[in-house]
Amino acid sequence: MLRPKFEYDLMLEDLKFIKGVFELFGLRWCLFFGTLLGAVREGDFIMNDLLRKKTEDIDVIILQPTPKDISFKLIECFTANGYQIYKPKELPMKLMMGTRRIDIWAMGSLEKRNTPDYYYVKHFPFHKRFFESLKTAKIRDIECPIPNFAEELLENIYGSTWRIPQGIILSNKSLLRLEEKQRQGL
Repeated sequence: MLRPKFEYDLMLEDLKFIKGVFELFGLRWCLFFGTLLGAVREGDFIMNDLLRKKTEDIDVIILQPTPKDISFKLIECFTANGYQIYKPKELPMKLMMGTRRIDIWAMGSLEKRNTPDYYYVKHFPFHKRFFESLKTAKIRDIECPIPNFAEELLENIYGSTWRIPQGIILSNKSLLRLEEKQRQGL
């Protein structure tokens, strides 16, 4: 089922909000996983992904240790703005607002594993050079930080075909027809 256009606009508002909160607290962060893919490949959220999933999500990663007092302030800020917070083991924080989700990943160090040149997200190692300096990319009109060498990183995550949308492919014209049918209740 096609999601109403306003949900995409709400995701954009979520991204603006999370960007503002991270800037307010001076946190170093960037887009990651599917949100990074959408920013680099399409300059937007991934439409094909949004059409298949029951929830939309935004993936960001905090690139520094977050002191407990800042974590508590983040939680207060998110809940005061209507987000529900969940903490599964592999995520430091998952925010929910209706069907929309923001996954906030944390960067860990592999120094304990004798590989100090790598960070890990979940259990996946990523070389530090991707995160030592950041570039920017836009999702619509919102400029956000992204990892250095983002195209190489995306190939490491998604394989050599990351530039090619997978699954449902709709033209803008088809998308507009589907939105019109949904508005008419057909």
